[in-house]
Amino acid sequence: SGEKKEYFPHIVYDFTLVQAMGELLVKQIFLEERQSFAGEKLKELKPTAEREKPDDDHARGKIAGLSAEQKILLDIGKSKLEQIADEFRKKGLDKKPVLFVLAENTEVADLVAEHLAERIDERGRNYSNQILVIHSGDKTGKKGMSEKEWDVYRRPLETLDESEEINPIRVVVSVLMLREGFDTQNVAVVVVLRSAKADLLLEQIVGRGVRLMFPEYKYPELADLKREAREDVMAKRLPKNSLDFLFVVEHPEFRKFYEELQKQGYAIGIGDSSGAEATGDLVLSEATPERIKNYDLSWPIQVYEQSPKFDFSAIDIAGLPKYPIPFETLKKQLSQIAITETNVETGGKIKTWKLDNKYFDYSHFLRQATIAVASDKGAHILTGYMSDITGIIDGYVSNYLFGGEIDFQKAENYTVLNYTPLFDFVVGSVKRALLDGLGAIQYEVKTGRIGKLSDAKKIYVRSSFAVPVERCIYPLSAYSRCGEGFEKKFMEETLDKSAEVEAFGKIQERKHPLNISYRDKDGIKHDYFPDFIIKTKDKMYVVETKAEDEMQKAEGNGKNLIVLKARAAVSWCKTASQVSLPNQPQEWEYFMLSDKTFKENKQLGFDALAGFGRLDLERLLASEAGKLL
Repeated sequence: SGEKKEYFPHIVYDFTLVQAMGELLVKQIFLEERQSFAGEKLKELKPTAEREKPDDDHARGKIAGLSAEQKILLDIGKSKLEQIADEFRKKGLDKKPVLFVLAENTEVADLVAEHLAERIDERGRNYSNQILVIHSGDKTGKKGMSEKEWDVYRRPLETLDESEEINPIRVVVSVLMLREGFDTQNVAVVVVLRSAKADLLLEQIVGRGVRLMFPEYKYPELADLKREAREDVMAKRLPKNSLDFLFVVEHPEFRKFYEELQKQGYAIGIGDSSGAEATGDLVLSEATPERIKNYDLSWPIQVYEQSPKFDFSAIDIAGLPKYPIPFETLKKQLSQIAITETNVETGGKIKTWKLDNKYFDYSHFLRQATIAVASDKGAHILTGYMSDITGIIDGYVSNYLFGGEIDFQKAENYTVLNYTPLFDFVVGSVKRALLDGLGAIQYEVKTGRIGKLSDAKKIYVRSSFAVPVERCIYPLSAYSRCGEGFEKKFMEETLDKSAEVEAFGKIQERKHPLNISYRDKDGIKHDYFPDFIIKTKDKMYVVETKAEDEMQKAEGNGKNLIVLKARAAVSWCKTASQVSLPNQPQEWEYFMLSDKTFKENKQLGFDALAGFGRLDLERLLASEAGKLL
């Protein structure tokens, strides 16, 4: 600490808090700095507790009570907690923000609890049953707890992130030197009560409060808001929202501590955030019973098996590459395995001789090649189809690898296949062909399971990127900030106005389980969430809106994610069309609509636009297959 910093000798990888903040993997930090609260000037006050006069046995007097400035800091923290909690409640966010108070020792910790217990919260309730004080009873605050002592606090801390109905605790008070760790997401405000001599690391102050309350994998709709807030902090502006912010309340005397951290690269906001909304322009869009009755949509829940099903007969074995070295040349050189004897000490090569491999034959080659194709790195996805793969390898090697038919059952021929570069060439060629074929996945429909838009009756949208809609269960529908409002215009001018559209929904990732699985170029499984689901009288549609320049970049590239997603979606719709769902047409169709196509034809109704969307999709997939339209 201070000027002397020593790093732990056992660090394997140093991923710093600065890096984690930049990647939005932890909360952003904001120093809540108000110069006064109820008229007092904080900078004129001292940050220490009130003490009695020292006696002959003690250099410092006993603590008599909290000082005025400590009470002000606590009231600032309490006020911030209540502001956040009130906004969360009004917006329908199911999170309980928590205030964490770090005291210098156990005496101060107990006084903090007594002070807050006399206060009233934002809903007129007493704080007395909302406070948890954690310490061992040791007055110095430096002694660790026994396992028995820690058990008293374990249960309320483990459920701290639960609702108030399950765990009413909203304020946790502990000593600065608390060694025991606990894991919580909901700490939103930290009040630090330390003496002027205390030398702390930032990690000691915020270490228990930086875990995300709204991680992106659960709340993807909040990601843009959080990124914008960080950009505001980096530009030294007051953030327009404070989702996943940790507010630190300290005496102004310690401002230099945070300014020094800023110089080290920490994006720490400093100022008074009392006038800023915690949730920014986030608004709740809730489906009403009447809208659900008229506009709810459903789809079969389909599962992409770990071992994907696809048509092996569609693999063009004749189109696989030929080996560049002629068969007879390899046969002459590799009819026997070459062995070189080397002296271990001197490294000198003693002699080279030929060895007949009694264990290698064509069956051995097929077995090893099949295993290599089916089980490479993370792509363990074909192990259920070993016999199919063996058939492809056999047909390829026996008929096309060297440009003609060769009988590898004969000993004089199969020894060629023991050449490692040739083995790798065969495995690589077959594997690429199979992974390319994964775009045509056959889905298994789990009967009896369907997903509905109304499974998520509440969604959150940003008022600045949302549009009022009629033919949807949600009164407000979000649209992407990219594409100059393409999605917004598509909803306003086509989906809400075309007579043939009976209902539609904008899919929100993680909220609506309309996820179409696909494999990337390396065979790794991903989920694709398309933009829209649309109902007409005769057909259900899955629609992706896409920028024209993105589509042009994807054309001719079968490994491009846009192409892989499109191929998977087409296959999804074919299988979904086998399932009959109540109050909906059975047939499903997928198409892609570029912003250029929409702009040139936006006066058309949905059915006419769908025709152009089919052409956009065909253009993408045809160019990927090497065809010309």
